[in-house]
Order: sequence, then structure tokens, then C-alpha cells
Amino acid sequence: VLLRVAGEYALPVPPLALPDPDIPSSPDSLEQSAAARLFTRRAQAVNPSFALTVGNAPLVAEICRRLDGVPLAIELAAARVTHLSLPTLRERLERRLPLLTGGGRDRPLRLQTMRNAIAWSHDLLSPAEQTAFRRLAVFVDGFTLESAESVVGGDRPAPNPATDDPSVAAAAPTLDLVAALVEASLLRSETGTGGSARYRMLETLREFADERLQASGEAVTVNRAHAAHYLTFAERHELAEFLPDGDQAIVRLEAEHANLVAALAWLEQIGDSALLLRLAAVLSRFWTGQCHYQEGRRWLERALAENGVASATERAKALIALGSIEVYQGANSDAATHLAEGLAGCRDRGDALDEATALLGLGAVAVMRGDHDRGQALLAESLTAAAAIPDRRLAGIMAGRVLTNLAVLARTQGDGALAADHLGEALRLARDAGYAAGTILALGDLGDLARDEGDHARALAFYREALHLGQASPGTRVVSDVIEAVGVVAAASGQGERGARLLGAAEALRERIGLRYRVAENQAALELAVTTARAALSEPAFATAWAVGRAMNTGQAVAAALVPFASNASPLGPSLTPRETEILRLLAAGETDPAIARRLFISVRTVENHVAHILAKLGVRNRTAAATAAIAAGHVAPAPPPPR
Repeated sequence: VLLRVAGEYALPVPPLALPDPDIPSSPDSLEQSAAARLFTRRAQAVNPSFALTVGNAPLVAEICRRLDGVPLAIELAAARVTHLSLPTLRERLERRLPLLTGGGRDRPLRLQTMRNAIAWSHDLLSPAEQTAFRRLAVFVDGFTLESAESVVGGDRPAPNPATDDPSVAAAAPTLDLVAALVEASLLRSETGTGGSARYRMLETLREFADERLQASGEAVTVNRAHAAHYLTFAERHELAEFLPDGDQAIVRLEAEHANLVAALAWLEQIGDSALLLRLAAVLSRFWTGQCHYQEGRRWLERALAENGVASATERAKALIALGSIEVYQGANSDAATHLAEGLAGCRDRGDALDEATALLGLGAVAVMRGDHDRGQALLAESLTAAAAIPDRRLAGIMAGRVLTNLAVLARTQGDGALAADHLGEALRLARDAGYAAGTILALGDLGDLARDEGDHARALAFYREALHLGQASPGTRVVSDVIEAVGVVAAASGQGERGARLLGAAEALRERIGLRYRVAENQAALELAVTTARAALSEPAFATAWAVGRAMNTGQAVAAALVPFASNASPLGPSLTPRETEILRLLAAGETDPAIARRLFISVRTVENHVAHILAKLGVRNRTAAATAAIAAGHVAPAPPPPR
């Protein structure tokens, strides 16, 4: 943004190269950044003892990023190291302009503070361009031309100076105004989704523009237009996850995420509880589908807590969304309360989609609590509600989601064949609808079933297909589950280091999105995999591999999980699932089926199914022979000799 012309700065040009945020900052890496080199030179000019170190390199990188790589801003900030520590300097850059002063007295006045430099360029704009510039400050993290047209309000016929308000006499098409601001380097033009243009204002410029907006008396009107535009935008894309071209709609929602949050914040600030709840409810499926659990829960709770008048439709929708998020976060008691309240509301107005969603969540909670009969009944109700959804494609998608949960219940009860049937139908429905998330989920769960049976090659084939589909949305729950599943197979296949890396990567991803939901069978498989990988490696080697995995970004984790296995053979003999191993140990200790059921909080029928599978896998015909075979295969430790 600031170019030396005849030895002085002037607006415009592009900012300097910034440190790569995906690469941990170090003195060596920062030396490759023009912005960091400029900061260091200027800091050393006022404080010769200043030097880049391992300790301060990340702070310097963050300061340069907060200043958008603007040379004058970097020079003015670096000059402050004589009396501000780097952490304090970074904190004070939350408000940049008051800090960025103190340029050399031998320079023109416009270059002695950042505000003067921006004001000098601003004053060269026409009145209409100045109006557009300050109004565009309302956007956060960029905007499209369509958004600017809705908010700036410049697309009006030329007014008649004799009859119209003089303040609008210079109105011009928004496209022309935006183009002029790009030409003046007060906006940056970028290539957005599908090659469309997207515009961005550097944060230092935006701070200046916002000061002008607040002083103009237009702030309320402009913010209201901004909130109205993004409410309409959100409503247009409410079902984006389920649409045939949903990937592109999700990309647009992600691009406007900061603006959507800004609209929510403004509606909360002015106390418009009805619109706040309406916008939060509309965004709920986006938050849930894209795993913005923490943010979604925070805004839904705040919107529902407001005491204003809100429609029953939005309130029921928001309650169901909040309950669904709480399921994924492991807050089952809160989830059950909110889902039940939301279910009553959506039944009153006959919304089959929300009814199916609420029943699905309640069924999942019941299964996790071990109440399988109630879970079965709720999921059956959800399947009936899904069939009543008028849009047949959407009805198929919801039916597939319910069938996936019915498969979880069947797997928990030890009925792998029924689980496979449910998942096969869920996969067909998801593929027919072009529903990527449902396809990934069904493939991953089919892989888990194959892994339960010890067929690692087949399991990996399902996982690979799921991961290839998941490369377009690597940060989602369904993809993190598959990454973890591949790590479990790696550990079971004797590849402890790879298993530890992938399990570490999956753990970090789950932490980032706030995910705590995990099927009980997969929880047991994970615990066994961690134990197996740790036993195969030295403790330092395990810790290093785990840390390497945690440091991966989501794309790197998917790529690592897609690397072919050298061998899928298990060194552990007959491959029992973690649950089967647990039951076999109790069986070998002489426990009866009812005793095992009480200890593990499962039904006697489920224990009987597991015992039948154990006998078949070990190739034996009774419980005594199973205990002997388990000891020989290393599944169960032999009893210690009796004391003398």
C-alpha cells in the first residue's frame, strides 16, 4: 500500500510480503519476509540492541500481519520498540492509528503519522468516493460487489440538483465507486469463489474509514443495511449443505462468515432480539454442518436468552440446532432438554424436517445413555418424519442420516449384519442425492464395520474413498472421524509411529472444532490403538509422533491418511474388536453373560451376540476353549500361579 516515490511514501501499491501464517515463525523464516526485514531495520535504527530471536520471532511476525504489510505502518510501529515491549506493541495494535505516529520530522507532514498518510489520499477522493469509502468500513474481511451495492446505496439515477438533497447529488454506480477506490489503493481486488471479484480493505485503512463513518451520522443506517443484506444472504443459503451445488454455497458462506458474525453482533448491540434470533436460527445448519460448534452454541444461547418477541418457528429451529450442537459437544443433558422443547415447537407448526432432526438427536442421546429401546423408538419416529418431508431429495438425505444412526445402534448391540444393511441403504440415498457429508459418513462407518471383523484391507478401501471425497471439506467431523479410523488400523497393523501421528492429528482437529461425540465402539478402539502404538514405540518416539500429528493442518492430515499401507496384516492373531476383547477378558475370568452385561451397562442379548462372534473368530465351540485360545493369542493374560 505505500510506495517510495522520489524517496517518500505515497498511496498506493501492494503491501510487502508477509510471514507465512502456516509456518512457525523463527528468525530464519522471518528473514524471507520483506515486511519482517523492514521492521527489524527500523527497530535497530532506534534501538541498536534489537535483534530477532527464537523468543520474539513469532511476535514480530504477528505484528507485521496485523499491519497488513504496509511499509509506513511497519516503520512507525517498529520505532516504538524504544519504549514498548513487543507483546505490548502487539496488544496496542488492536487500535492501530493512535499508535502509528512519530515519523521523522524531516518528512512531509502526511508521512509523520499513519492517519495523516491515509487522510492525504482520502482527501483526493471525490465526495461520492469518500462516502463509499466510509460506508464500506462496515464490512469485515472483505465483500462482493453485490454486497457493496446493497450497503453503499450508490446505484441510483443521477439526482436533480435543483430538487434533490445536495448530499446525494454526487451519487454514482457502486461499481464505479469501488473501481475508483481500487485505483486509489484504498481497496484491494481479489479473486473469490468461482473467479468472481472480492474486495478487501486493509485493517489500518478500515479503522480510518470507520472513524469517518462514526463521525458522519450514517453508522446506524449503514449497519442496518449491512445486517439486512446478510440476513437475506443467509436465508438464501440456509439449506446449502443439502443442495446439489452445496459445496459452492458453503464456500460463499465461509467467505462471508465474518460479516455474518458482525451482523449478529450489531443486532445484539441494538437489542433487536427478534432479528437476532432469526439470523442465528437461519445460520444454525451452517454452523452445525461445518462444525462451527463453539461459535454456533454461543450465538444460539445468546439469541435464545433475549426476552424480546420472536416467532415460534425461529425459536423451535434455534432450540433444535442448539441441542444438535450439544450432542456433538457431549453435553447430553442440555441437548435432551433443548431438543425436546424444540420438537414440541416444530410439531405444532408441522415442520417435518426440523421434527426429523430433533428426533434424530434425541435418539442419538438415548443410545449414548444405553437406553437402546428408547433410542430405537425415537429413531423410528425420525424415519417416519423424514418420509413426510415434501422435497423428496431432502427426505432421502434425512432418511440416510437416520439409517446411519440406526446402524450405530445395531453395531452397539453386536448385530453387524443389520448395521451393514442400514449403512448400505444410507450410502445409496446419500449418493443418489449427491450429499457428500452423508456419503463420507456412511463410508467411514462401513469401514469401521469391516475393521470390527478384522478385514483391514476392506476397511481401508472404504476410508480412502471417504477421504478422497473429504478433501473438499477436511475440517469437518466426518473427515476427522475417518482420519482417526485410519490411525486405529495403522496401530493395529503394527505401524505404531504412523498410528500415533494420525491419532494425534485427529485429536487436534477434534479439539479445534470442540467435538466430543464418539460412538462407544470407536472410543474403545481408540483407547486400544493408543495403548498398542505406545507399546510399539519408546515413550519419546510415541510423544514425538503424536506431536507431529497434532501440528498437521487438516489438509496435511488427510494427505497422510491417504498414503497407502505397506502391509495390512495384523500381528495380533484373530482380530477382535475392542468391545469383544473386553468381553473375552471377562469371559475368561469366569463372568456369566448377565454379569458381563451389568458390568458393561449393555443388554444380555448384546453380550450373547458378542460371545457368538468371539467364538466364531477364534474358531472354537465353547467358552472354555475361547479362554484358552485368547491366552494363546495374547488377548488375555494368563492367571498368575497360586501362592505357595
